[in-house]
Amino acid sequence: MKNKVIKKLEQMVAEEGTQVAVAEKIGVTPAYISDVLSGRREPGKTICDALGFERIVAYVPTGEVRAWWDVLAGKLPERG
Repeated sequence: MKNKVIKKLEQMVAEEGTQVAVAEKIGVTPAYISDVLSGRREPGKTICDALGFERIVAYVPTGEVRAWWDVLAGKLPERG
């Protein structure tokens, strides 16, 4: 399943007509748009800003991976 950022970027390309048009509009290279759409690169701040998203990175200890929404919401389970 594609993530929401990629879906929205694809929608923007469809609306603007080409990846080149999107790249020019938001100030990145067409190659970068192509790389993000193909999964070779992660969308950075410029693309996230243009699409109305914020990138959040979380680091957790190995073996203690939790659902990201629980971490962000502060709903961590009690430790036993």
